[in-house]
Amino acid sequence: MKLRRDFPFQDLIGWQADQMGDGAARFSLEIREAHLSPIGLVHGAVAYTLCDTAMGAALFTSLNQGEYCTTIEISMRYLKGVSEGRLECLAEVTSKTRRLGHCRAVVTLDQQEVAGATGSFLISKFKTDVPTTG
Repeated sequence: MKLRRDFPFQDLIGWQADQMGDGAARFSLEIREAHLSPIGLVHGAVAYTLCDTAMGAALFTSLNQGEYCTTIEISMRYLKGVSEGRLECLAEVTSKTRRLGHCRAVVTLDQQEVAGATGSFLISKFKTDVPTTG
């Protein structure tokens, strides 16, 4: 597996990794017109993507050199529709074994929870020596 240095999907959605380390990650996203559904609210896939990416990043910070993680499943809760502002997502690892990681994430707008998620991730090893950072 070859690691990419660029990540066009990040450019498409527009999230930012604000902080990552010690089994936690904080990501944010400024809501744009392109994020809105036909009814004028942020599409659920935007919050899902923010949670999935932040939880994966949180787990990634706790992995050993040469390991990576992939999403197995995510359960989402949508609590409030929003249409403007800056979403923030705080994710953390809740448990980790040699092969599995479990995480939770909370999405807020102006410090009010608008969505949340829990997820399970498979931990695997690269088949060749591929750097996992930088």
